[in-house]
Amino acid sequence: MNALRGTGVGSRLAALLILLGGATVPASAQTSSLHPEVTLRNARGEVVAGPGAAVSARATCGECHDVDFITTHATHGPEAFAEPAVDGLPRGLAVPGGAPGSTPDEVDCLACHLPTDRTGFDAGLLRPTRTENCLACHDLDGIVDDRRLSDSDLNLTGKTTLTRSADVHAERLVECADCHRSSNDPVFAPATNPAEVPAGLLFDPRRIEPGAWLHRPDHRLAGTADAALACTDCHDPAPSHTWLPYAERHGQALTCQACHIPVVYTPRVETVDWTVLDDEGQPALTWRGCDGPCDDDPARLLTGWTPALLAEAGADGRTRLAPYELIAAWRWVDEGGADVPLAAVRRASAGASDRASVGRALAAAGVRGPRVDGRLDARPVHHGTAPSEWATRECTACHESDSRLAGTVVLSGPDPELPAPVLASDDDRLALAGTLARDAAGRVVYRTDPASVGVHVLGHHRAGWADRFGVAALLATLLGVAVHAGLRWRARRRGVTPAAHAAPRVYMYTVYERLWHWLQAGALMVLLWTGLEIHAGWPGVASFAVAVRMHNVMAWIVVANALLAAFYHLASGDIRQFLPEPKGFFAKAAVQARYYLWGIFRGDPHPFARTPEQKLNPLQQITYLGILNVLLPLQVLTGIAMWGAQRWPAVDGLLGGLAILAPIHALAAWLFAASLLMHVYLTTTGPTPTAHIQAMVAGWDGGEVPDGEPAA
Repeated sequence: MNALRGTGVGSRLAALLILLGGATVPASAQTSSLHPEVTLRNARGEVVAGPGAAVSARATCGECHDVDFITTHATHGPEAFAEPAVDGLPRGLAVPGGAPGSTPDEVDCLACHLPTDRTGFDAGLLRPTRTENCLACHDLDGIVDDRRLSDSDLNLTGKTTLTRSADVHAERLVECADCHRSSNDPVFAPATNPAEVPAGLLFDPRRIEPGAWLHRPDHRLAGTADAALACTDCHDPAPSHTWLPYAERHGQALTCQACHIPVVYTPRVETVDWTVLDDEGQPALTWRGCDGPCDDDPARLLTGWTPALLAEAGADGRTRLAPYELIAAWRWVDEGGADVPLAAVRRASAGASDRASVGRALAAAGVRGPRVDGRLDARPVHHGTAPSEWATRECTACHESDSRLAGTVVLSGPDPELPAPVLASDDDRLALAGTLARDAAGRVVYRTDPASVGVHVLGHHRAGWADRFGVAALLATLLGVAVHAGLRWRARRRGVTPAAHAAPRVYMYTVYERLWHWLQAGALMVLLWTGLEIHAGWPGVASFAVAVRMHNVMAWIVVANALLAAFYHLASGDIRQFLPEPKGFFAKAAVQARYYLWGIFRGDPHPFARTPEQKLNPLQQITYLGILNVLLPLQVLTGIAMWGAQRWPAVDGLLGGLAILAPIHALAAWLFAASLLMHVYLTTTGPTPTAHIQAMVAGWDGGEVPDGEPAA
């Protein structure tokens, strides 16, 4: 692993120049059926005359290729090769926590276009870039690997069980350059300006001529900051994600890598402290993914690590959570915020025992106001892709309170002198999806919180105020029911019984009314249960995915049942029994309230007779009026908006998204639960505790009339 061996970019380039300088193959013999004859030249453009002469890739390749164009249109421009390299750090386009005062070097074309195991120069070896060239600089050993993890050289925890490929693309022989291709590669890029393509044209066959492309190949590679690259450029996620509820919605909130790279198994640098250098002038490093320090023992047990999730704005304008490697670095800056040169820090660190003494030495050397500055380097995690069966598939990985979305990434040890690092990125498309803070141990940590970037996750985020208010309403109802039931039980113990007269049996509820009632009751109970599973993961009987599907099915049953009931009551005229008469309503409501609060404990009869035409008393009428005209529509509309979030994202956004809809929906559910509790309790206030329930089962009611009124 390069992370353990620590071979530098500079040493590779130096070795390359030595090899090129020592080439003894005559120019006339350097021919190839693929590449024309190449004349080796030095930086002054002179033909290399003998062994030991340095070869300039710019002068050599520039005879045929527009090197100026390539240099100014290159991801691997001069700034990509920074010296001095720091031993032990993973290699990439720049040193993590970059070495202060680094000096750019010349871009070397041959570093990418010759085999890495060459022993000399031969034009016949010139070729397009291969993965081995990329791995010579990029520390992806053990990540971009066509072997299974169980067969790799890594000393992994549970290695025998890791039968997945290290990277599914490498396993299927996809080269780095297959994805990270030239921006104007004629295989993919049309020759015309996209703005000039006629409307309705799905494919433009016009391409740049191969000769023109070879003269000016654009080296701004796809999949870098220079050119966008998305998984959907090659993959259609729909056919393989039918198992995933709301697959489109997930794709709108997450990058593919967030699930398909759940764990990185190779060790990576966690922190780089440039403030106190060792005797060799190197910074102090800490690592993640190891059982202890892993820069000094290649056999160290590797535990793997979970990437942090950051907010990344895509080309479509959507912000998605994406996996990133976070590297915290601390360095000295002057009072103006400019980096103190590394050479000065090395001199100040010589013989210094701590950070304060280094600061004093820098001040004595003329650095004005030296202070420690912290920066956070965020590197996207795009490699080490797991096959679908090894990707994150459990809903609880995100949809519960204690999930990956509440994860903490350690960025420093318990050192109070180190300031919290600031995200060092000039890319306004990237932002932290959480906060930087110190934990109880004094360590700087990154706490993931998707809500900070407007991503609301059901089951992970609570409804806050809605939950508090709703639970309070439910508990208040439960307390009221308990007190009222206790007083009724006490009255019965004293011999008080309802004073209703016997009445003839009345056919109170039709077959349709009873079927509607019990279907609606059952669906509402399932809705409340599955809603709790989704919202809070309680009682844990069903998985999140099953709960979501059941919830949606039951919701549509309730909606259909409610529409059928509305039609039935409107067509039959029974809707009138739900509408309170304005005249005398408050007086009747007061009579009914007095009965519930006083008369029922004395054995007084019900003040209003129940008949097939008037089944509800005034308090029930006003309650149902509120439920049917406010609570039910609110619940249905917010539920449909949440269900249709991936189908109608514009509507979802107009209503405030899940962050607004979910709390309102949860509050309505709590109020429904409270009203259902009250409804069930009130069914026990008949002549016997089960009389009303029996009537709803059989349809027949024994009747209950106040004193002095004939039975219906």
